[in-house]
Amino acid sequence: MTSKRPRNRRGEGNRLREEILDAAHAVLSDHGDENAVTLRGVARQAGIAPQSCYLHFATREDLLWALYERGFSALRDALESAGTPTESPRNRLRALCSAYVTYAETQPGSYALLFSGRGAKHPEWDGRLPGEQTSTLWISTIAECVPDGTAAGPVAADLWAALHGTITLRRSLPGFPWPGDLDAVIDRLVNALVIHRTM
Repeated sequence: MTSKRPRNRRGEGNRLREEILDAAHAVLSDHGDENAVTLRGVARQAGIAPQSCYLHFATREDLLWALYERGFSALRDALESAGTPTESPRNRLRALCSAYVTYAETQPGSYALLFSGRGAKHPEWDGRLPGEQTSTLWISTIAECVPDGTAAGPVAADLWAALHGTITLRRSLPGFPWPGDLDAVIDRLVNALVIHRTM
């Protein structure tokens, strides 16, 4: 059982909120399933009373939405750090794909939360979703690789769907004789969806 944490000093409520999210992320990572994330379970993981969770997250759904936003922020940071401006557009796109796959492999619980259908419109987001900036990054990177910039959106959707499908299937069917490692898959997808469209 997690030991009881010392109380924050007055005015450190935001720190407690982040610690609750850290604990929720740990529970999600341990179980790989958002159904395992409960306010009482997270409170136990954080070493605090359940009432302390309710001060920051009125419901379990509020906590999961906060994890959802935080997960997309971490994914976006990982993607934005991939590649360098001096690389060719194709190599930058490949680095982006590699960073995406690495996030999915190292943060399976968070990745599942991001793409399990929770991305329905949140009433307080005014039509904008946390993943929009990530999508914009994909599209802008691909736009540099294809001659017709208007095709970047569909190509980005195709590439994301192919990567997500590959990640999900390999995780669900580990015993299947998949051809090549994920690096080889990324090369094939980038070549098929981007390079061939420049011909």
